[in-house]
Amino acid sequence: LPEEFRGKESPNQIKLLVQKQEFTQAIRTADSLLHKKQSAELLYVRANLYKITQRWSEAHQDYTKSLAMKESFEVYLRRGIVNFEMTRYAEAKNDFNSALHISPQSAQAVFMRAGANYNLKQFTEACDDWSLAARMGHSQADSLLETKCVGYIPQYVRNAQQSRQKHIDNI
Repeated sequence: LPEEFRGKESPNQIKLLVQKQEFTQAIRTADSLLHKKQSAELLYVRANLYKITQRWSEAHQDYTKSLAMKESFEVYLRRGIVNFEMTRYAEAKNDFNSALHISPQSAQAVFMRAGANYNLKQFTEACDDWSLAARMGHSQADSLLETKCVGYIPQYVRNAQQSRQKHIDNI
């Protein structure tokens, strides 16, 4: 199963179609179920199907509708990824921030926010996030920190330097 469907609640008929990689039929089934009754969960499922098939605009619309009905870490994270894929980096960053507001310990959301920051040319923030994601255990953060953040001074070191400078200034 694609990551979006592992361990998640989805209608059985959609799950079976996803297992067979019959995504178009799974979307039709989701459409039919949504026609009967709209729910945040089913919109999320259909958005995931659109995401898997790289139908970014439709995925974004369904994630947005789902969030209007019910805020969710997973939905913010997935919509952030879709925004990232659509090169809407500022919107992606906002979604990753919203996901982190709900679940501050998510290394994946911090890692993805770093990518959005990097593409927004906010290099210090990107490196801070990759550093944080690495400390949180994200498996890819260290390598990006090494390749993209040459000469980077970690946030805690910058804070210590500023504190030391303030102390010297007060003498």
